[in-house]
Amino acid sequence: MQTVVLSGYYGFDNAGDEALLWSITSKLRELRPGIRVIVLSANPSRTGELYGVEAVPRANLPVLLKCLARADLLISGGGSLLQDVTSWRSIVYYLGVIALARLLGTPVMYYAQGVGPINRRWTRWLTRVISDRASLITLRDRGSLQELEGLGVKRPPMIVTADPVLGLEPTPVGGRSRVNEDAARLPVVGISLRQWGRQDGYKRVVAEAADFLSGRGWEVVFLPFHHPDDVQASLEVAAMMKRGSRVMEERFTASALLEQVGGLSLLIGMRLHSLIFAAVNGVPMLGISYDPKVDSFLAGIGRAPVGSVNDLLMRDMFSRLEQMLGRLDQERDYVLSQAEALRERANQTARLALKLLDNPKLDLVDDCQAVKTRYSGR
Repeated sequence: MQTVVLSGYYGFDNAGDEALLWSITSKLRELRPGIRVIVLSANPSRTGELYGVEAVPRANLPVLLKCLARADLLISGGGSLLQDVTSWRSIVYYLGVIALARLLGTPVMYYAQGVGPINRRWTRWLTRVISDRASLITLRDRGSLQELEGLGVKRPPMIVTADPVLGLEPTPVGGRSRVNEDAARLPVVGISLRQWGRQDGYKRVVAEAADFLSGRGWEVVFLPFHHPDDVQASLEVAAMMKRGSRVMEERFTASALLEQVGGLSLLIGMRLHSLIFAAVNGVPMLGISYDPKVDSFLAGIGRAPVGSVNDLLMRDMFSRLEQMLGRLDQERDYVLSQAEALRERANQTARLALKLLDNPKLDLVDDCQAVKTRYSGR
């Protein structure tokens, strides 16, 4: 039985990363029934229960060594694992897992990885040295490719595919979304925020935008993607509003949260995967940038953020809202067409992973070039 070990930010109740885990494992098992997937998780029992995989403690070194030694392939990703903005410790952990795998002779693949920003000189050096030992690097956006090229990574084949979550199918019409309980009479705007340093100006702008929509007959629902921080940010903005709103405080699984987003008429989002969930479901969106990954995703579907967390302006938000409200149907069709174009590209990542799994010594340069040629111009 072929065995894959999956390393990422799993088991931390972050809906975006849980969606990555769900999309990667489901696609691999769809294409290769019987494949054994072992997930390195902060909460192995919950991960195993939710996704039907084997899961082990991510910080238990003896267990980690045993799993990596017996694995046929280590998959690192997806998500923004290789960055040192939040902390240098996280990048050291993920690079350390990759280094251990290579020391044990296990091939490594970056799976639609997000890379950067990497600011410290020593973490940049470490990323270059260890990444050059990977067998294949697939990246979710062009900015990540440019980051690795700028570091001097040259040896492994590198290709831009797409975020794995874009490979998911949209929520069926008439699904079990609870945000649209009143959808027959009210359009619903979902808001997905996160805390960002000591900034709160963006929260006031969002609160006013939510009041504006509520005054026009919209229902306002806050959808936290990471507990408990996003819940707190949502409650703070809801308290700034003059009108009523709902904060969905319960912990949804990734699949359930995808359904909630599918019930929206519009999304205002900071969290990258709130925007990706919206794209999958063809939900029009306004993105607020706090990280280059948000800008990269929006650029990939031909859109720009309404502003950044540091300088979000009321006039920009209201201008974009007025434009969006006047063409919701056209925007829905546009978003669906963009997501469909990216879906097959996301699924190519899994096919490349299985090729590497079948033959770790296979030179995948030609395969990567074929993918590049197929999607050139998109």
